[in-house]
Amino acid sequence: MGPDDLGAAEALSAIEFGKARSPAYQLRWRTRTGHLLATDPGGCWAADDDAGLAGFAVSFRRESNWLLATFAVRGDLQGAGLGRRLLDAALAHGAGCERGMISASADVKAFRRYRAAGFSLHPQLSLTGRVDRAALPAGLAPVREGPGAPRDQLDDLARRRRGAPPRRGRRRGSRGRAAARRTPCST
Repeated sequence: MGPDDLGAAEALSAIEFGKARSPAYQLRWRTRTGHLLATDPGGCWAADDDAGLAGFAVSFRRESNWLLATFAVRGDLQGAGLGRRLLDAALAHGAGCERGMISASADVKAFRRYRAAGFSLHPQLSLTGRVDRAALPAGLAPVREGPGAPRDQLDDLARRRRGAPPRRGRRRGSRGRAAARRTPCST
């Protein structure tokens, strides 16, 4: 997959996920996916045929984790083995990782593909709306807005929560991000 594929990949994902997207959302999708393509090119795969982009998979590694960011195959080619080959290529990028994670759509065919790849499926929730602050228990610590949140503390919390070892060579509270390697796993 290359930068020239981003527009077609965004359009294909919108079609296959059945979601109309605003121009602003399309730009965010291409920007985010372009970042993953630049930082983890080995996890980004595309397949073409005479009609254009046939399918793609975008995955990335962070420390000991492999994550599938997005994956789509054109409807007329689903069930023909292309999705399996794309997912296998993306999974190979995760070789050596302790964990793998996919946030799946509600597509039953995708569930079968993920199970066949060795993943266990767990329910997930998508919540929207405003929090009724009157329903919150008294005495909770305030929540800070995103940009002011100390990134290093959030990284440390995320590492502890997922059971990752402490970052070597870095003091607690130090700034910076490190890319990590991963392998496919059965979780």
